[in-house]
Amino acid sequence: MVGLGNRTLVCRPAVTGVIAVAVAAVAAACGHDAARRDPPPTRIVLPPLLAAMPAPTATPIDPGYVGPEVCGECHEAKLASARKTSHFRTSRPATPDATTAPFGGDAEDVVVASPVDPRLRIVLLAQDGGLWQVGLDGRSQERVARKADVVFGSGKLGQTFLYWEGPFLYELPATYFAPPVGWRFSPGYHEDQLDFSRPVFGQCLECHALWAQPGRPDLVYEHSYVGEVRWGVTCEKCHGPGRDHVAWHRAHPDDTEPHAIVAPDDLSRERRDDICMLCHSDHGEELQPAFSFRPGKVLREFYSGPRPGAPPPPPDPGNGMAAMPDVHSNNQMDRLRQSACYRGSAELGCVSCHDPHTYERGDAATFNERCMACHDAATLSPTRDAAAGRAAVRHDGAAPCVDCHMPRARTEIAQRPGGEDEARAMIRDHKIGIYPAP
Repeated sequence: MVGLGNRTLVCRPAVTGVIAVAVAAVAAACGHDAARRDPPPTRIVLPPLLAAMPAPTATPIDPGYVGPEVCGECHEAKLASARKTSHFRTSRPATPDATTAPFGGDAEDVVVASPVDPRLRIVLLAQDGGLWQVGLDGRSQERVARKADVVFGSGKLGQTFLYWEGPFLYELPATYFAPPVGWRFSPGYHEDQLDFSRPVFGQCLECHALWAQPGRPDLVYEHSYVGEVRWGVTCEKCHGPGRDHVAWHRAHPDDTEPHAIVAPDDLSRERRDDICMLCHSDHGEELQPAFSFRPGKVLREFYSGPRPGAPPPPPDPGNGMAAMPDVHSNNQMDRLRQSACYRGSAELGCVSCHDPHTYERGDAATFNERCMACHDAATLSPTRDAAAGRAAVRHDGAAPCVDCHMPRARTEIAQRPGGEDEARAMIRDHKIGIYPAP
């Protein structure tokens, strides 16, 4: 069924022998010509034929990226640590060891069924070293198989799978979300069809890859690519292309002063935040082709979103929790900028709390130390809300500060129409504040 490379396989049962005679007899008795009947409408959506798509017009260029392995020649320890982070793992070639998502064998062991019609389902298969998504429509007996080429996402919240059709990149219809959610239709997909035709535009890749060259950079919504795609958000995403830096230091091995490279710590807060805001904010409409931005540049010359330092949106109504269901990694900077901590500081930014070179997830003691750099635990008195029956708040530097002041919220990415009460992946709200106890 799936041993066909990356080609589409569409199967319909043949009508032969005794069955064919019976069908013809019934058709004649009813006064209809069975051969002229329209087939049932397809519910499996495929991309246009490759021959019908416009060819890329761009010529591959060398943007000057050298890759993390070259960076590791001098920064071995930082590279070894950074490889464990979600940034490095946010896109990779689709191999079985690149995902924690469960896949089945030959049988339909792992299936996503449409809540609209359970006859419409996606079978997840691991065969011949590849990861496959097979769309099945029990009504029309259609079957489509596509082999995943790319895994999107580190797995912290979930992973989506992509495939190549010539130079064009498409998203597969099933996404695996972190437990307790599991496999579901990919976010935004209609569940009354199996859609293999969703394009993956340059704006998507810009946050999930170091570099990709759009095949037609004159178009905003373009999903063809030429040349090599460098997967993962690796060293040069924050430090800029390293070719000239590496050439200089190879020629001058005794020079310890960094040349031709961006050191984010040396940038102003606005320019440093711009690097993070490229992917962790609502950066607005594209003003220049995807992958044009470089660290140290002004992000608002590339995207039309609100300028850094602009007045925050009006406060949330009620207790401040209203916006939490919309929390996602692409608005963390927007939420942070609403925080009193951010507004009251001239320097606080993403890297004040996050070391991008180090995997720190769940390390409460480390994050507490960073909170205590500004907040002296001795000055934070315990409080008690007797009417609500709450226990005293422990401002002792040991209790995880983020559990109360950056609570976890349900991300919207797994939500589907009618699924508001379903389990969803959780992510911390980056609006630092004082929240009601759950």
